[in-house]
Amino acid sequence: MCGGRYWLPLLAITGVLASYFIILRPLYNIFFHPLRKYPGPKLFAASSLPYGFCYVRGTWYRKNKELHDTYGPIVRIGPDELSFTCPEAWEDVYGRYIPGKRKENPKPVWFCGPDEHDMIGASIGDHGRMRRVLAPGFTAAAMSNQEPLIKTHVDLLMSRLSEMCASGKNSDGKGGTVVNVLQWFTYCTFDIIGDLAFGEPFGCLRDSMLHPWLQLVFANIYVTHVFLLCKRIPFFYLFLPLKTTFQLQKDFNNHATALKAVIERRRALPTKRHDFMEVMISSPNKRVYMTEEEIFKNAVLLTGGGAETAASALSGMMYILSNRPDVKRKLVDELHHAFATEAEITMNSVGKLTYTGAFVEEGLRFYPPAPNAMWRTTPPEGNTILGDFIPGNRQTILGIPHRVA
Repeated sequence: MCGGRYWLPLLAITGVLASYFIILRPLYNIFFHPLRKYPGPKLFAASSLPYGFCYVRGTWYRKNKELHDTYGPIVRIGPDELSFTCPEAWEDVYGRYIPGKRKENPKPVWFCGPDEHDMIGASIGDHGRMRRVLAPGFTAAAMSNQEPLIKTHVDLLMSRLSEMCASGKNSDGKGGTVVNVLQWFTYCTFDIIGDLAFGEPFGCLRDSMLHPWLQLVFANIYVTHVFLLCKRIPFFYLFLPLKTTFQLQKDFNNHATALKAVIERRRALPTKRHDFMEVMISSPNKRVYMTEEEIFKNAVLLTGGGAETAASALSGMMYILSNRPDVKRKLVDELHHAFATEAEITMNSVGKLTYTGAFVEEGLRFYPPAPNAMWRTTPPEGNTILGDFIPGNRQTILGIPHRVA
């Protein structure tokens, strides 16, 4: 009997908590929440779990498109989350602070931790400082200086592809001339960005394989994304393979040591080099600079953000060309009309090609390398989006999914 008295309060507390999370909270989210006026499925309004399960299965971008097709350009996809596909929302969601006109929506802590040392996770002030450091590396003059380096890797890519076609074998050694272009675009773009960000290529084209660090990144994309979801919705820690996660962190630490050694070799070069590393280590003054950790983290960021994304976009464009011979014919005609020799093909001359430029933009629209939204949250005092005031006390999550929009 005495033991029963101890269990009764515990059962009562469990019952109250279960009632709150299973009944009361979902009912509040559906019928009384400040975002209740926005269209969307009641299940997604009630709980963030439906979104999370779609995310874990890798089907969220399809589900998000389905929801926008059903409910329109503004959809409530979670208790505290709105998804936009109208271009008019871009400035309100992602625009910078304008005194008296627009407030800036910060990045969620679960998306970019406050201890980050790269441009994505940095505070507004540090982001601006790092951006000013890197800006000279992205000017037209800088890109022109980088062109010979980029051309070296593109020429090697074409040489490797020509060798495979001439040998009549695939990259796996089997007969035929079918080539996995995503694989080879990835080799090329990682070598290019590695050369620009770290001062030396990863040797992917040379060795016809991914660098071990890049193999680690690609092999653990799923775990990395689930971990991101867990920081946002702790319930999904139940789906995180802990052994793999701890091993991943250990492997990343080992590779970080090796990559920092690459940076030291780059810094030791006696002559200047036209690359991003030169821009980062040559701070113009004491107010515009990067710390050692920021240099490393931004080099990693440039590698991941500039290589895999470019390879994905190029693969999407190649897919379009393989399915649209009429588009391919127009591109070839424009190239033949514009250039008499291969030597005439430069960044500057290609930039003047009207149809090619339109094709690239359309390819990026169809196959954006970053298909999901780059999340933002309303500031504590709230913000106005498309003329509607959205409260900030619950930090509403905002986003424009590129693949859907």
